[in-house]
Amino acid sequence: IKRLKNKLNHDIKNTKEKRMENKEILTLIERGFKPETISSEFNIPYAQIQEALLEKERNASKCETEMDKMRKKYFDIYDPEDKKEKFKLPSTEQLASYMKVDGIIDGIEEKSKSADEQSQKDKRETLIAILNDLKTLDKHRLSFDQIERLVFIIEDKKWENLSLKRGDKINILLSKARANISSKMSLAVANELKEVTDLAGLQNIKARITRISRETQSVNYRIGIADSNISQQIQKLNSQKTVYNLRNNIPSAVEKLVQSIANGTMNIEEANEIIAQEAERRVSLTEKSRFSLSKEQQERQVTIQVRTLLSERGDTYSIKDPNKALEQLNQLSKKDVGKSQLFKIVAQNLLAQRRYDELSAFCDQYIQLRRFDEVESEMSRSAREKKKEIAYKKIGDMVVDRIKLPSNKQEDEVFMKLLKDKLIEGNIAPTRIKLERIKGGSKEITLAEIMSQIRNR
Repeated sequence: IKRLKNKLNHDIKNTKEKRMENKEILTLIERGFKPETISSEFNIPYAQIQEALLEKERNASKCETEMDKMRKKYFDIYDPEDKKEKFKLPSTEQLASYMKVDGIIDGIEEKSKSADEQSQKDKRETLIAILNDLKTLDKHRLSFDQIERLVFIIEDKKWENLSLKRGDKINILLSKARANISSKMSLAVANELKEVTDLAGLQNIKARITRISRETQSVNYRIGIADSNISQQIQKLNSQKTVYNLRNNIPSAVEKLVQSIANGTMNIEEANEIIAQEAERRVSLTEKSRFSLSKEQQERQVTIQVRTLLSERGDTYSIKDPNKALEQLNQLSKKDVGKSQLFKIVAQNLLAQRRYDELSAFCDQYIQLRRFDEVESEMSRSAREKKKEIAYKKIGDMVVDRIKLPSNKQEDEVFMKLLKDKLIEGNIAPTRIKLERIKGGSKEITLAEIMSQIRNR
């Protein structure tokens, strides 16, 4: 660590003595320096840092093969949380505008504080000065933070009833300024929502809007709509959190039950006891409200979790005997779920393990041989559909294997040619080729999401 620090200090010292090249700028960024720090410490124009980052992107895109682009798209979708957050470098003009607006607002806050002890006449003069300052902000784009500061200043009751004589328009000017700030806040909230997608961030914005609404009169109907949209997004994220917990927060008792079905050793009395106890535990931990689930509903949630894990985690909970697992799932479900749906769960487990031949034989047991005028059973249709999926899954598995190998231009090009030929000859749509589920989620990535459109010969 000391050697690395000494080398870095040496590099910095040498860099300060000459004009920094783009390569050196990128090296500092890779070592953890923020662009704004580089700009201030080394007196480098923001424009040069932007050019260095753009040059890096251009050089990277020149060397990328079609498979490399697919790799990038795949991992961006598979694990979005793992993506390094790209630093969106503001332009020199944007940075200058933001800093100028902050300076003006600082001045407005100082004027507002000084007015607390002023006479009515002096307070009126201060308000006029503040209104003039606000006019200079009309040509700037304000952030939500900046608007929030202004709202609490302009909505202060100390600015009301400052007319000195009949015909004094100070109150009209104040009302117009308040309406203007309220309108700007709608735009600022909309822009803020484009940048914030996490639950904590949305809850923070909602809390701030609620506070502004409670303490001022600045919330207009547009803000009300935005507040409603935020509530919907929060509800959606909470639902996603529930789905995530279903797949990733697995109590040991439930895991034991899932494993027993996979091994073909489940005892139905013990299984029912595990489900009942887990349901009681969840009910006791849940805050009571009109949305709380009853014990019976929690029991259904537990059985859904068991089926989900068997269906989606075949690599972890490997079913030993498909027919035995189907029989035990049927016992556990108590006729709440059709046998054809349970069949799909077992088949999906085998697909995840790439046990293609075994799955084919399992499907054959349930495919109905019938006359042309005979109606096919639901179970037979499910078995027939799953057997068709085997060919698609083989292609998907080969694509995933190739994606996870290091980039090799020659081998990647050969693979892509074979892949395209296979899709064209088999008249297979890329949407039918499923790769893997996103990390910790239920969505399956398809080949169509990462591969550019191919043309028929």
